[in-house]
Amino acid sequence: MKRLLSALAVASLVGIAAPAHARLELDSPGAHEGFYLRMGLGPSALKFGVDGLDVKGTGVGFNLALGGTIAPNLILFGEVTSSAASNPTVAQGGDIWRADRSSFAVVSIGPGLTYYFMPANVFLSGSLLLTQVQFSDMYSREDTEYGPGARLALGKEWLVGRNWGLGLAADAAWSSIPPTNPSSGAKNATTTSFGLSFSATYN
Repeated sequence: MKRLLSALAVASLVGIAAPAHARLELDSPGAHEGFYLRMGLGPSALKFGVDGLDVKGTGVGFNLALGGTIAPNLILFGEVTSSAASNPTVAQGGDIWRADRSSFAVVSIGPGLTYYFMPANVFLSGSLLLTQVQFSDMYSREDTEYGPGARLALGKEWLVGRNWGLGLAADAAWSSIPPTNPSSGAKNATTTSFGLSFSATYN
């Protein structure tokens, strides 16, 4: 009987200690839980193409993600991204020229998931997006329809506070933009972008 009581006591202590240990891990600095905010800014290269017309340039990319933890180290978020290039290069029919005093931007919004590989604090992020391209010059602005897109990012963060991290990530995005008038028989345009971003994350 004494042995049985001793075994039960040990089991109870283990059962109490394990959840406590798990709570300590979750509450420790660098743990990924609760509210999630990530902001990124950095250089980007983007391209728009349709029916033999290519517009490409380099500029600045921005991304903002808001969400929360749904499982250990797994984040569900909503994301807004934008990449813009000024004075892009235009190529069509063998001719290439620079479109001075103009710009184009690729703007996207949609949900995504981020997973952190711990303890390295390396993350992989993927988003499904609705994307629009905006063309502008000194006198006007023209927007495309919204089309489906996707974005992938791979990065690493370094802890600078109990809940804050600074990071560096590489990302790639793609989208397919339908024509403004579908009955015209015009093809879908495509966009691609690649970038590096310096990020600040609260979690």
